[in-house]
Amino acid sequence: MAVIITVLFAAVFLGAAATGWRRYEKRRLRASFGPELKTVASEHDGVREVDRKLRRRISLHNDLDLRVIGTEDREFYTVSWEHLQGEFVDSPSLALATAERLVATVLAARGYPGGDEAEQFALLSVEYATSLAGYRAAQQTSRRAAQDSAATPTEELRRAMLSYHALFTELLGDPDPATPVAAGNTGTAPKRHNQEVST
Repeated sequence: MAVIITVLFAAVFLGAAATGWRRYEKRRLRASFGPELKTVASEHDGVREVDRKLRRRISLHNDLDLRVIGTEDREFYTVSWEHLQGEFVDSPSLALATAERLVATVLAARGYPGGDEAEQFALLSVEYATSLAGYRAAQQTSRRAAQDSAATPTEELRRAMLSYHALFTELLGDPDPATPVAAGNTGTAPKRHNQEVST
């Protein structure tokens, strides 16, 4: 009898532990997407569907052949950013459009597919969820400024530039100091969060 009680107690305990672990994993999954979770939740009905979409994003991201930006390319992109940043004062809408193209170039260099913006956002959200909201907003500001730059407040243009720079900086990452990185080497660049940038 004591053995049966012990087995039942162990089964209940293991069941509760497994349930607790599943809940923890779901909370961790959702938390890893930060503000992007709201975007996904607004597009899908039910918690289960949201979790499924988040797991799909991770799976697709894991299948990417992401590359580290080599030292020479990093220097080229950094100098390119400095040039376009200098143009911001005289022509903010042109600088924003150039910034968007430069970010797209770096995305392609890292190995993120282009063409389907929604799919690209979904893939970016796995590593860059915090910067992604700003990147989306920057694109909207950039398009409004292209139509009528005088109607777009300077502070909004500046925020858009900062948002482009935040994602740009994260995408470039830092080469692993222990391993010299040549242009074209593969691997995942280290993530950098909460970058403070200035124009």
